[in-house]
Amino acid sequence: MPLAHVLYEGARSDMRTFGAFLAPVRQRLRALSSQPQQLTLVFDAGAASQDNLASLSSSQDHYVTTVRPSYQVALLSQPSII
Repeated sequence: MPLAHVLYEGARSDMRTFGAFLAPVRQRLRALSSQPQQLTLVFDAGAASQDNLASLSSSQDHYVTTVRPSYQVALLSQPSII
């Protein structure tokens, strides 16, 4: 169930916009819950750049997103077991 969201102008890169909306979304989620550590951010591949993922804090952010194949070169180099 979404508790917070952000709308922004079209024709803007999600990767560049993510950092600007992360702080207000965190603040909103913490205002809504007495247990913000139980909340999870969900975002798509458009915002899942290496810089944006690095900006998330393991101590305060739980998240679900997609990971680009190019970020997993070592995993992709493993032979398939199918």
